[in-house]
Amino acid sequence: MNRALTILGLAAVVVAGVGLYQLKYAVEGQERLFNQARSDFLEDQKAIRVLKAEWSYLNSPDYLQQLTRRYLRLGPMAPSQVMHTLDDLPWRASDADRIMPSSELVMPEPRLAPTRKRYTDMTLSDLTGTSGSEHALDDSADAEAGTGTGGGSE
Repeated sequence: MNRALTILGLAAVVVAGVGLYQLKYAVEGQERLFNQARSDFLEDQKAIRVLKAEWSYLNSPDYLQQLTRRYLRLGPMAPSQVMHTLDDLPWRASDADRIMPSSELVMPEPRLAPTRKRYTDMTLSDLTGTSGSEHALDDSADAEAGTGTGGGSE
């Protein structure tokens, strides 16, 4: 009994040792992945800071004014460029032919929305699009054949 207990204890120690060995290397692998993710995160944060600084520089008023002077060649507006009314706008010849005088403009009459029937107010002919006499003929023909659908007396 003492020998069996010793062998059982030794087996438990070996199993625990193998388990701890595997656990140790699994934890080390997870630590490597965590450290890699952390370093990637820090690199991304540095890149974001650099991009924000570059964006701030590119959107600075001085830089934009320099680009405007270099590429757009804009100057201050002259008073003659300002239009005070719509009548001051010049019309193209092709547009003047297409414009309709205001005396010819007519306001259309509003249309009433169609009313809808409720299903409780509808008859079978409203739902199927047939008249009631056609159904009466169908029911009488079914009654004569003995296959009535409820319309005839059976």
